Amino acid sequence: MALKHVTFYGCTPTLSLGLGITQDVWAFASMMQEKLLGEAITVELFTLDGEPVKSFSGMSMPAHGDIDALPETNLVILHALWGDPEPILQQQIRLMPQLRKWHQQGVPIIALTTASFLLAEAGLLDGRVCTTHWHQHKPFAKRYPKVDFRKERFITAT
Repeated sequence: MALKHVTFYGCTPTLSLGLGITQDVWAFASMMQEKLLGEAITVELFTLDGEPVKSFSGMSMPAHGDIDALPETNLVILHALWGDPEPILQQQIRLMPQLRKWHQQGVPIIALTTASFLLAEAGLLDGRVCTTHWHQHKPFAKRYPKVDFRKERFITAT
């Protein structure tokens, strides 16, 4: 079965490494799927306001649209947050219902490093195993006591 659509979601500021590597990996996956199954994967980046995602170092990647233009998707990848997550979480409050909707629809959601804050803020990690970037271990564990936080892990899946 061919994967039709992957949604990247980004918040400013982010980590440029995450933007670049996921774009490259999914561009390659799309090329391989098209070669093997005859159908490419549409990969699009969305942001809260449709503005480009910017890294803390100044890299910028244009968005395909804003939160109101999100298409049906088969997979969501949330890009990492950079710096203090508190102001980003406040800014992204409109994303929380969409995260819950994707979850209810059974759409897999991948959170890269500190993007786990977005899933936890939406209540989707309560009672589930999770980790985040080591630099944010203490703030994450304090803010989300209902999450089964595992700082010793690099990757988790629930």
